[in-house]
Amino acid sequence: MIRIEQVGFPSVLARSVDAVPAAFIDFDAAHSGARRDDLGYAAWLWLDIGEEIDAELQGRRLADFFAAYGGADIRDAVPALIDAQVSLGSRSGAPRKWAERCREWTERNRATLVAVIK
Repeated sequence: MIRIEQVGFPSVLARSVDAVPAAFIDFDAAHSGARRDDLGYAAWLWLDIGEEIDAELQGRRLADFFAAYGGADIRDAVPALIDAQVSLGSRSGAPRKWAERCREWTERNRATLVAVIK
């Protein structure tokens, strides 16, 4: 079953197939961009990177996410996350404190994340 629903904000849609997230569209932030940037942003949001979740677990999830995406350089995973966090935090009207808190968590756990995803 394919389902499309509004998620949280009027401009955000999520598509799921058989209750598994398959697509996420945020029309407020929609613009053409680099694949790396899209992947960093998606991994950050879908995996809750920056929340108080075990860093080794997050590293394994991040590696799986990049592997499933295909064609992405796993060595770029953590820098892509940090760039996404910095980018959102610098936007006018963005949830800056949340983005900064996530970036701080990522920086604090960077060594663990990198060690796990190698």
